[in-house]
Amino acid sequence: MCRDFVWGGTSEEVLIVSKADLAVMSKIRTRYGSFLTGEDYKRLLQCTGVRQVASLLSANPLFSGVLENMHEGIEHRGGLEALLKKAMYENLASLCRFDSAISDDLYSYIIRYIEINCVIRLCLRSGAEQTAAVRLTLPEYFREHIKLDFEPFLKSSTPRALLDATRELTIFPSIKRFYMSSGEDENLSVDFTGLEAALFSDFYDLLFKGAEKYDKETRSSLEKMLGTSADIHNLKTFWRCHKYYPESFTDIDSLVIHHGCHINKRNFHELMNSDERGMLAVLATTPYKSDTSDTSVRNRPFDSVLSGILYSRCKKALRFSQGTPAVLAAYVLLLKIQHEDLTTIIESVRYDIPIDQRRELIVSDVS
Repeated sequence: MCRDFVWGGTSEEVLIVSKADLAVMSKIRTRYGSFLTGEDYKRLLQCTGVRQVASLLSANPLFSGVLENMHEGIEHRGGLEALLKKAMYENLASLCRFDSAISDDLYSYIIRYIEINCVIRLCLRSGAEQTAAVRLTLPEYFREHIKLDFEPFLKSSTPRALLDATRELTIFPSIKRFYMSSGEDENLSVDFTGLEAALFSDFYDLLFKGAEKYDKETRSSLEKMLGTSADIHNLKTFWRCHKYYPESFTDIDSLVIHHGCHINKRNFHELMNSDERGMLAVLATTPYKSDTSDTSVRNRPFDSVLSGILYSRCKKALRFSQGTPAVLAAYVLLLKIQHEDLTTIIESVRYDIPIDQRRELIVSDVS
């Protein structure tokens, strides 16, 4: 019997919750069995055009629903990528409907996660085209639960437009608090990097607080999964800023998630003074030493190595964890990694990157 939920209920109530819990875990693991296989990736890596990628994916039940009515002559990578994002959201919406019907409020965290992603996408690029793209990717379930007003973003991406558009979202307090504390000029463009950091920091605070209600075993497995996710998020943020934006350490430090983080300030200082090869050496001094011991990672981009660490640990959690929260968290992260891999393949095909180089950019197991 699963022991995720421990409160002062009767044995009958505990039994009902346990059965529901097992049903959710079974559903998640069955869904994961439909993910792309190594052979699927090998075929996709051989593609010579976007249309060929779409054709191969349309045979998979994870994507057939959104691709069945796709025009056969599609050549634009953006159109296919938007449809694949919709497929990912449809997958999560289906899990939310199932979980909300028989379990506790785990689905609410997914809704909040989708809210954050929608807001970030709209902040990156405003206007009718991007707004329409975000609308297109949202399944009916999320459109019903996410009260996002798209109209302000049709005109601009200023802080005022963001505040007007997000007043009904669950993450609105985080957005409002960010702008009140940062003193953002409402006539300027949105500080995307700072807002993203604030939203995810609050989100992880909420996740760790939510973990406190579970029993010791379930809480431990969930916090371990969340800690790994936070670490990889922080390292990717650092890598992105270090490579593309020469901020000081103080600036970068303000952008990381501190709750559950296992990467200390000394590690970040060492990373600042390293090239990508040196960054791997620094990573080997952290709790992720075992994940960097394989010599094959030395030839991979640093951000791809980070995704690979998360991928391997999520697979292990999804298979062996006995608590629904950790299994669900692992599934959501693996689904996101699969989507990122497909986006990488589409971009690689579109820009005719050699096949052997494409393989080095894929995180999922292709063996």
